[in-house]
Amino acid sequence: MEKPTTIYYSDLVFKQSLGQGTYGEVSRGYWKGRRVAIKKIFPGRTSQERMEVLADFDREVAILTKLRHPRIVQFLGAVNEQDQPLCLVFELCEGSVALLLKMVRRGQVQLTWRICLGILRDAAEAVHSLHCQQPKIIHRDLKAENLLLESDFRCKLTDFGLSRAFDSRRPSQMTVCGTPCWVAPEVFRNEPYDEKVDVYSFGVLIWEILAAKKPYGDKDCADLPVLVGSKGLRPGPLPHVPQELNELMAACWEEIPSRRPSFEKIRKWLDHIAYVVDFNRRMGSPVHVANYAATMWTSPPLTFEFKPLQPPADPKRFSRLRRQDDNSENRRSNRQEQEEYLDDTVDYVSLAMV
Repeated sequence: MEKPTTIYYSDLVFKQSLGQGTYGEVSRGYWKGRRVAIKKIFPGRTSQERMEVLADFDREVAILTKLRHPRIVQFLGAVNEQDQPLCLVFELCEGSVALLLKMVRRGQVQLTWRICLGILRDAAEAVHSLHCQQPKIIHRDLKAENLLLESDFRCKLTDFGLSRAFDSRRPSQMTVCGTPCWVAPEVFRNEPYDEKVDVYSFGVLIWEILAAKKPYGDKDCADLPVLVGSKGLRPGPLPHVPQELNELMAACWEEIPSRRPSFEKIRKWLDHIAYVVDFNRRMGSPVHVANYAATMWTSPPLTFEFKPLQPPADPKRFSRLRRQDDNSENRRSNRQEQEEYLDDTVDYVSLAMV
């Protein structure tokens, strides 16, 4: 993998916006002819906010520079120039798990057990690598939106803006943060916490992927600190999935953090489930799918056939454009054609090239 480098703002070419959050905006673009994702950090309105933004930016760069793992999105470099916006530059993936789930809800694609379990296994491997760092790194914001997908459905973890190195000697200095639906109860209670908050969030992530929707859709986010932190609210078991997955989710969102499994155990748990699913499928008994009727996914149900529905364009044209030599005389026109095409087809292509 390439080592992160200093990047000059003038070398960046911004294209379509991919999304905007509280702290910045992510855009598709180019850096020295390479297709990249660019995260532009919002500067803050006051001098105090700007100082805090710069401190958070330096902290995120320090974490990203340490992380070189195939299941973590590759950090290419940062822009930190006077009178220029702060930027982080990453490899560009094909889409996100959140986008995939949106397509499932629209009935555009049907997921398979292989895809679901593969995404979860990759995510667990990524977080396990964070927890193996010295000191440990806690992500603190695990959710489908922060899992990116390559064209073969391999998953990569991203967005380390809330990540922190964990000092076991001073756990009480960790702050309340994260997206409410995925936040562990001890965080809501403002108690000291450790890397097991990521395990809790992973349990909610499993539910999110298998239910193809965000948890607590019928609840007000403002009520979650009390409901989750004090009253024991959890997303609950899913009737259409194997019991082993419901047991894994329940283990991850245990009330007492020390009882939650490590990511090493989670990986082995997922490997066992994947083996059982594959064995039953090959034996002609696909996990007793009839017994796990897709009550959550009424249209379409969870199946073992992956078929993109109504593809908007020919993936071969996409592949041809991707193979164009960036040094050719027609580089600019080819890129423009590719960008226009990607706007309509990147969602489909990332799923069709399995």
